[in-house]
Amino acid sequence: MKNLCWQNKGDAYYLASPFENLVKLHHHPGKQIVFWINDDEYVVRRSGQWNQHYAIYLKNCEVLSVSHDHSRGKGKIKMRDGLQYVSECTFKESLTLRFLDGEASILSYHLRTEDGKQKIYFNPGIVLVDVETILILAALGMVMLLNIYSELK
Repeated sequence: MKNLCWQNKGDAYYLASPFENLVKLHHHPGKQIVFWINDDEYVVRRSGQWNQHYAIYLKNCEVLSVSHDHSRGKGKIKMRDGLQYVSECTFKESLTLRFLDGEASILSYHLRTEDGKQKIYFNPGIVLVDVETILILAALGMVMLLNIYSELK
């Protein structure tokens, strides 16, 4: 899972390795958010203003949900197989979003301003989870980051 990066092409974002696109994401604020892994279409539903909640569905079955406290600082990620992870969002010198298994990083995002432009950095962590889970979490992280970014504008 090394050498992955998000690329914006037209109206979509792609999580790509040097060899292939792994996730295709359509994110339009105020509209339905959809992403694809292989030929599977996932739908992201967001609710709540202060206590934000995200849920991801595959064929109308919930595969993941995440709930945050009112500050978005910490959240609980619940997978359909019963596994649970932590979402952590911090605003210091830059915006950082991390998904953790205990204290160990699964993946992280950093939003930084460089030369007057916002740049997103994606970093896979050290925790080994299955490929489908890491791709779903990567898509969720990108959705959350894009939503936060659009609110900060």
